[in-house]
Amino acid sequence: MEKCPYCGKELTEDERYCFHCENDLSKFVDKEEKPKCFIATAAYGSPFVKEVEILRNFRDEKLKNNFFGLWFINLYYKLSPPIAKIIEKNNFLKKIVRKTLTPVVKLILKNK
Repeated sequence: MEKCPYCGKELTEDERYCFHCENDLSKFVDKEEKPKCFIATAAYGSPFVKEVEILRNFRDEKLKNNFFGLWFINLYYKLSPPIAKIIEKNNFLKKIVRKTLTPVVKLILKNK
C-alpha cells in the first residue's frame, strides 16, 4: 500500500495505522496480521519489543475469551489511536507509559 485508502496520505510500506486520518489500515495491508497495541507500541517505539508481544499475547489468549475482555478491546481500539499519537511524540509520556506498563507485563508473566 502506498497511500491511505481513506485520506490519500503517503504511507511507508509497513504502516498499519494512518495517524493523519486516524484509521486502522491493517485490514487493507494484511488480513492475517493481528491489530497492534497502539499505546504500548507508541511507548516502546516498536510493535516487536518483548513487552508489546507479551501484552498482545495476553489480549489474544485471555481478553478475547470473555465478554468484559472483548468489551475492553473494542473500547481500547476506539480510544487508543489518538492517545498513542500524543504519546508517540512526547518522550516524557513514553517514559510514564512504560513505567505504568512494566508491572502489568510482570504480572502477566507471573501468572502464565
